[in-house]
Amino acid sequence: MSFALPESMRAYIDNRVAAGNYGNTSEYIRDLVRRDQQEPAMAGRSRLTASEPSDQPAAKHSGVGTL
Repeated sequence: MSFALPESMRAYIDNRVAAGNYGNTSEYIRDLVRRDQQEPAMAGRSRLTASEPSDQPAAKHSGVGTL
């Protein structure tokens, strides 16, 4: 499989690998695919809990995530 990425994305991945988070770029891509495969199951659970009424105020999303 071959695909092109913008230089900024390539640099980001290279930095993640250099920081020791992944052994190489392929490991990083495999991790992304695994997380994406798990997402439908997690989204289904979120829909179930989101439809239930809550006494708690809605949490504000910070826009910050981790990989």
